[in-house]
Order: sequence, then structure tokens, then C-alpha cells
Amino acid sequence: MDITKETTDWGIVYYYKNDCCRFALYAYNDDKNTMYLSNVKVEQSARGRGLGNRILELADKEAKKYNYTVICLKVLKTSWVHDWYANHEYSDLCYDGEDADYVWMKHTL
Repeated sequence: MDITKETTDWGIVYYYKNDCCRFALYAYNDDKNTMYLSNVKVEQSARGRGLGNRILELADKEAKKYNYTVICLKVLKTSWVHDWYANHEYSDLCYDGEDADYVWMKHTL
């Protein structure tokens, strides 16, 4: 998986997209410790091949490469995806202030 890097006024976005999966990893200029994982998706037809695990591995690798120590993401608390992230060393950090059904999760590298 080749990751594309885009520099913006507010920070850097690393993203990957192909026919069966995608994700984005954001780094803000004012926070040198935390990256944010977003837009993670593995198409139903491609599940079970380890692509989600590979995405998390790539996110960890990119964050470490630039000396970030934490990856955060927002997820629906009652979804299976929440449990999947929890099984991959992400822990609940706090509820989202805009929508109490969502929780921010954190992974320390």
C-alpha cells in the first residue's frame, strides 16, 4: 500500500485509497504528539483478508516515522468496529461532545 502525503495550511494528511479499502491519517501543526485516523473502510467483499489489520499497521508505521506517540479516532460506541479497535489496543478516551453515541479512542505507540 502506497500512502500519499498532502501538506495543508493546518497540517498534513496521509491517505490511501484503492478499489477495496481506504483510510486517512491527519496530523495538525499545533499537536506534535497525536495523529488522527479517519475514513477507514474495507469493502464488504474484501473483508477477511487482513486489510483492516494492514491499515492499522500502516497507520502505526507512519505515525512512528514522524515521531508521533498517539493515534486517535472517533467511532460509534455501539458498533462492532468499536470492539475491533479495542481488540487492536485502542481504548476509550472520551465521548464526543457533539454526539454522545460516538466515542474518541486512543492508541499509544
